[in-house]
Amino acid sequence: MSFTIQKSVYSILTLLLVGIVGYVPFYGMLALLFIPFPLMLIRMSSKRQGGMIYLLILSLLTIVIAPLQLGMTSIAFMAMGYMIGETTLYRKSKLAVWNAASITLLVALVLQYVLSVLVLHVNAIEWVQDFLHTQERRIIQLFAPLDETGTMEQAIQSVFLMYNFSLPTYAIVGIVILAFLSLNIAYFFGKKAVFGFVFPRFQPFSSMKLPMITVVLYGILLLMSFLQSSDLGSSSHLMILNAMNIFRILFLLQGISFIVYALKKVQLPMILIVLSGMVAVFFNSITVIIGILDTGIQLRSWVDRKIGK
Repeated sequence: MSFTIQKSVYSILTLLLVGIVGYVPFYGMLALLFIPFPLMLIRMSSKRQGGMIYLLILSLLTIVIAPLQLGMTSIAFMAMGYMIGETTLYRKSKLAVWNAASITLLVALVLQYVLSVLVLHVNAIEWVQDFLHTQERRIIQLFAPLDETGTMEQAIQSVFLMYNFSLPTYAIVGIVILAFLSLNIAYFFGKKAVFGFVFPRFQPFSSMKLPMITVVLYGILLLMSFLQSSDLGSSSHLMILNAMNIFRILFLLQGISFIVYALKKVQLPMILIVLSGMVAVFFNSITVIIGILDTGIQLRSWVDRKIGK
């Protein structure tokens, strides 16, 4: 099969997935995760200029055959697939490919959001905030007979206020997860479609190591949060809050990684290691502190000395 026929098949597959995204509600959300796969193959079987031309043509066809909003979302995933193929082709590590895919998807979806607000006058963030406000009122009404002092209402309002402030964090984490799922789907089928090419693999989770600079940056953010005099909900407050949330998630993962590393050292059964990791998520405050210590003072070295390498 020639490269031209191959890329034609990949293009048809892409447009088929776009059609599912546009017109099959439930399965369309799953189809989004598969869209990067054919674009990855197109890039890996083409020169950069040729791959860009295919991406442009498929983007134009997507706008024609799919509803505008879903079409733009499909194009964002297509761009991510192209980036996955680009970084994979140049033998980058799987973590580097994941980072590039996440950034590409994030930028593409931000552009889609801006265009939606300016051109279509559709604001997804406002829609989510309205939904949260509606749920807040319903929960307050539900517990109103039990809340004689108004304490429960204040607590519910505080929780939903934090959800509103943390929307950018949830969006970024969701995009990173989507990129992770799409990357693994693309690699799973790519191994069957591209013979003789060795796709990169992640290092074991227990070997995760954040750079020391993350502790320094987190310390600066903490200091800024104590010193800031801006009003609650201001731009500076939201930026610091969401940046701190992202760092906490990173340190949570680092803490779980350390726990898995230590438990593997004592040779516990895998089922107990998995359960311990799940428990660590529930006690996330302690796990975050462990992650910070493991990043800053290398707790693994202490484990190696106590247990032996």
